This record gives sequence, C-alpha cells and structure tokens, in this order.
Amino acid sequence: MKRNLYAGIDVGSSSVRVGLLDDNGVLIDTYSEPITYYVNKENPSFVTQSSDEVWNATLKCLGILKNSIKESGYELVSVGCCATCSMVVMRNTTDGLVPYPVNYASDDENQNIVFWMDRRAQEQADFINNKLKHDKVLDKQGGAFIAEMGIPKVKYLIEHIPKEDIDDIVFFDLHDFISYKLGGSKTNNNFEINISNTKSQIALDGELKGWSSRFFKLIGLEQLAKDNFKAIGRVERNSNYTGFLGVPLAGTKIGKHENCTIGHGVIDSYGSWLASSGKSIEGTLTMVAGTSTCFIIGHTSNETVPGIWGPFEGIFSEYLVSTAGQSATGLLFQRLFESHPAFTQIQNHTGDDVFEIIEDKIKTIELETGKSIHFLTKNMHLYGDLLGNRTPYCDSGMRGVFYGESADTSLNDFIM
Repeated sequence: MKRNLYAGIDVGSSSVRVGLLDDNGVLIDTYSEPITYYVNKENPSFVTQSSDEVWNATLKCLGILKNSIKESGYELVSVGCCATCSMVVMRNTTDGLVPYPVNYASDDENQNIVFWMDRRAQEQADFINNKLKHDKVLDKQGGAFIAEMGIPKVKYLIEHIPKEDIDDIVFFDLHDFISYKLGGSKTNNNFEINISNTKSQIALDGELKGWSSRFFKLIGLEQLAKDNFKAIGRVERNSNYTGFLGVPLAGTKIGKHENCTIGHGVIDSYGSWLASSGKSIEGTLTMVAGTSTCFIIGHTSNETVPGIWGPFEGIFSEYLVSTAGQSATGLLFQRLFESHPAFTQIQNHTGDDVFEIIEDKIKTIELETGKSIHFLTKNMHLYGDLLGNRTPYCDSGMRGVFYGESADTSLNDFIM
C-alpha cells in the first residue's frame, strides 16, 4: 500500500524551494533552484522577474523530487504553493497565455512579473488614497495603499499598456499563477461555482481577486470587473474545497491534475504562518522573517487597528487575520554586512553561518567587558526602512538612518 506524500512549493525572491512531507508532517526531502530578479539600472523602482524562469524552476524541483520517491512506496497526492506577493502579467492569444513584458526599459520580453519590491506605482497609490480618503476601505489597508501593493501596480499597468492590447491582458497573483499552471491550465465548462467577492468585498491582504465592482469604479478601474472579473479572477463565498479555484480567465479554473489535488495558493508569509502556528491560530502572533518580515495573527475581532492591515477574511471560516511588517529586512542585513569594512573578516570563515559567527563574537565581547551588548550599543540607533514603511505609517517615502557612526572599522564595531 502506497503512503501519501504532499508537496509544498515556496517561490521566494531568489529561489524556488519544494518540500515533500508525509501524513505526519515529517519533511521527507527538499530541493531548491535559484531564480533571479532584475532591478532596472536606469529606474531602480522597476523590479521584475520572468514567469517562465519561475515556472521552469518549479518544474525542475518537482521533477527531481518525484524521481527521488519513485521507488520509495510514496504517492504524491497534493500540491500547494506559496509565493511572494508579486504580479504576473500575461496576454491571452490564440496560442494560450503568453508573457507580457512589464519592464519597459528592457529588451527582455520575458520580464513579465512585477516583483513585490517594485515601486513604480507611487503616483497611482497616491491617487487611490485621495479617492478613498473618506472610505472605510483604507482602514483595512493600515490607512493607505502603498506602492508595493497589487492594486496600485495594476492601475499603473493599465494606464501604460497600449489600448489595442489591454482587453487581452490577464493579471495573476504569483501564487495563483503557479496554481493555475499546476492545474494544467485546463477549463471545465460543466462545473459551476458560487462567484462572489467575499462578504466584506475587500481582498485578502491586498491580493488582486476579491475586490468589489464598487471599489474598482471608485478608483477608475471598473474595467477589471468586466465579464465576471476575467482579467484578475474571483473568489468563492464558501471556503470549502471544491477542487476548483476561480482565477483569470472567466470560466477557467484550477482543478485536480490526474490524481493529485491542487490546493489554493497563498502569499508566502501566510504559508509560514500556517505551518508554524499549528492548532494555536487564535491569538498567536507569528513573526515570519525572509526578504521582508511579516507579523500575522488570527483572531475573531472585526475591529480595525490604525496602521495595521486587516482584519481580512478568506483563510479560515471561523477566524479573521491581521498583518503588519517591514519591507526588505533581509536586504537590510545584507546592506549592513556588505557596507562595513570588517565584514570581509567574517567572510573568510568559509562554510560557517554568518549569524552563528556574530552570536559567538557577541558572547566573547560580553565576557571580556562584563557588560551586555545592549548596553555597549546604547549610543547606536538604527532605523531600517530601506524601501519605505509598510506599517504602521504606510509611507513609501520613508528611508533608513543610522545614528552612532564613528571612525572605528574594527570587527568589534561591525558586531555592535
């Protein structure tokens, strides 16, 4: 008798990771494949990726892992995906969906993902905030839309895509795109779903699908509601798994592929939250650290909190979810390390984990001085918003600052 195996796909900023787990949640095997993102040299606010590269990396990971379990008595029964909150832009042609380039200063036509870090849509975010300044929608966005959110980005694209192309353009959240591809991109015209925009008519954590037609009309994007939201997809009122998921195009659903169930994808931070919270969903605040850092909590209160995203529906029928966080914290560490002259001394420890080395150095400094590292750094203060503030200020213009700079370039100074 074959044993069940479940595949989890995590599309990060710089790699695709796939893990195989058994019925007990034990990790059986993993594989990762690097992917790239492109920062436009002429305009660094343009940051893009290629969906072909991401999808091919996903296939490679799945293929290698599938071969590794071929003779092991396991059977892959379910696949789910989490991914960065990036946006895939495709064009519907007679040959199916093809990548539609979004990096207008590049000759690479495969750059069709508006990366989560992309900041081109600041003007559109300001426009939306002005239009909604007396609307309660903003209360669930922490008080304002920021440029890294999907709705300002899709507004930017619609304003810049040629009119002769716009009716054929389809927008995906990245996790929905991967789920769509996993399902074989097939249609099922005999299956009916109860199409809705959720009870609150506000999308989960700024995703593309889930907004009401009223919302789109308020911000000048009423065309996104045309033909049953065919350009961005819809969500179902009921959270029960049906085997299908409404995504772009109208009438196209994600379904079971062969004997394997395709689960509904989520933003990557939600994947980590769900995996780490276990049964303790309600009232447990989880910090998810990666390229960015997110704080997520499940609860039952409908009250909004100034500066905090949510509460949102859509994950559990009995719980709401609220989130907060900081952009580019992983990038912040990288910048702090690489900008200090003494970092080369750390790099010379080939094969050793950088953070373990730093922790060991901190212990040594505290033993030698008899003082806590926190006391020793009392005159050093870091504010680390490199790419604007997500929460609580929702201000894309904020930037980082360091107080306590000196002429000291020693290893001890780097550690502190």
